[in-house]
Amino acid sequence: MAFNIFGGKKEQSQENEPQNNGRMVRPMETGDIEAVLAIIESHDDEDAQEASEEFAESVEGMYVAVDNGRIVGVTGSFTDGEADDIHWLSWTYVAEDQRRQGIGRYLVGGMFDQLQNMGARKVFITTGDYVEDGVDIYAGARAFYENLGASLELKMSHYFSQDEARYIFGLNITGQPEAVPVSIEQNGHLIFDGLHAAPESEDGLFLTWTEYDPETDTDANPKEKLEALLQEARDNKMRFLVAAIPADLSEGAAKGLEAMGFSLIGELQNLYDANISQQHWFLKL
Repeated sequence: MAFNIFGGKKEQSQENEPQNNGRMVRPMETGDIEAVLAIIESHDDEDAQEASEEFAESVEGMYVAVDNGRIVGVTGSFTDGEADDIHWLSWTYVAEDQRRQGIGRYLVGGMFDQLQNMGARKVFITTGDYVEDGVDIYAGARAFYENLGASLELKMSHYFSQDEARYIFGLNITGQPEAVPVSIEQNGHLIFDGLHAAPESEDGLFLTWTEYDPETDTDANPKEKLEALLQEARDNKMRFLVAAIPADLSEGAAKGLEAMGFSLIGELQNLYDANISQQHWFLKL
């Protein structure tokens, strides 16, 4: 199957591929919502409900694959809250009767081309390992992303539920970044100041943080504040806490986290820039 990417010409990858018959990848429009939701719902009811609510506000950043006027796939992305040139893959699904025909690769590849043109540096991709009737539902998705060139950067056990881990893959879309220095200069201090729900998780929380100057913010007490947040999480019967912090602010925070029982489980490479990754610290409550 051959697709025009955003209406442009694309060479046939094999001589015996059929001619392009109105197949293309294009930005999603509001008139596509019903068809897109039907595709998502055929795979995941919860994703369809969440997508319905979000599409009511905007379909910006979403793309569809169209075959002779019929929408046969959807994908999209959104920017990271802390780095404008970092994107996260959004709902990516292909119609059940159109799977294994190369649509997913064309669809996601076309979107990555657009992101690269927009100055994006890297895409992160989240998936799980949910097992139903003995079948790892997302095994194919993980293999698909690895075939695209993405690398597994972080696995967070018991994230989505007690029995389902969170996998985060990273894919550089502007070539390899500069090498990360062996020793990262510590440029400041941080204090944990709040909690927010872990996306798509059952009873999980992320710690929020701000930078502070211990010489001027003499009333700040990072240890006392972290203890209070842990107690709040326990009082609300949360299952886990995650601290996601920049590597260049980790020195002092790491000592405090370790003292509270947190473990460093990995990092998202070069999230903030080509030299600064995001460390993830995990505590099972």
